[in-house]
Amino acid sequence: MNKKNLILVTGLLRSGTTWTGKTIAAAKGIKYLNEPFNLDRQRKNCPFKYYYQFIDSNDKISDQTAIIDYINHISQSPTFYVSDQMRLMFRYKAFKNILPLLWGKKNFFGRPLMKDPIAILSAEWIYKTFGADVVIVLRHPAAFIGSLKTAGWAIPFPHLLEQKRMLNMYFNEFIPKLESYSKNHYDVIDQGILIWNIVYSRIKYYSDIYKNEWYFIKHEALSKNSIVEYTKLFNFLGIEFSDKIKSIIAKSSDGSSINHLSRNSVQNLETWKTRLTQEEISRIKSGTSNLYSYFYDEKDWN
Repeated sequence: MNKKNLILVTGLLRSGTTWTGKTIAAAKGIKYLNEPFNLDRQRKNCPFKYYYQFIDSNDKISDQTAIIDYINHISQSPTFYVSDQMRLMFRYKAFKNILPLLWGKKNFFGRPLMKDPIAILSAEWIYKTFGADVVIVLRHPAAFIGSLKTAGWAIPFPHLLEQKRMLNMYFNEFIPKLESYSKNHYDVIDQGILIWNIVYSRIKYYSDIYKNEWYFIKHEALSKNSIVEYTKLFNFLGIEFSDKIKSIIAKSSDGSSINHLSRNSVQNLETWKTRLTQEEISRIKSGTSNLYSYFYDEKDWN
């Protein structure tokens, strides 16, 4: 199968979308697009106004067209792709990536893979607009918040609060907390609980509607049984699962590869238990109790 359509790898941030996206993009004929929805990338002519921007068919045609043109330009123009990647390399001082970027035809004309956790709330629109193959990466709430705590990241709740139509359609129950979190300081545990609940309420909707069309994979499953789970994922995407890919997966999950994505994937599953206190774990479990049972079992907290 030689598919050419867009691949979207998304999920909540700090959930393994980069590892998943980079692994798929290591295959022949795949071109990696790094977070078109992310305002931090500061791309020229970026049409987005908000982090976690929501788009659907009810948006102005002109707004939808601007976003379609932007994504098409990023994914189809080889000159923009290379110049954009070079710009990001210099910005983040990732100079070791220059040769891999310039090596090989697939980097210029390959099947586009859009890795973008910031696009999670618009995944349905991307699927319908681009005929994309959608991969949703899931992660246990405590593991996600443990990673968020380590990274020291804050969630831009005012950007969600500004999107009134989206809130009224899908997230009405979260409006009071969003108003409070946008004005006052809350610690990373409370921030993580709120964003996990918002995003996973949307992921539950996706799962209910698209469970037979999209690919939902737990970060934990990818980590425990990497070769088996990536084999199934590559098959879904119609991509050859070569010996080269198997080697890359092995090196990126056993800690033997020297790069920022290298980890002992099985040991990594348990890090949240040391990153978080028992009080914090209890808060997370209580705070996500209305949703986590749709995705995880009680034993997953042990």
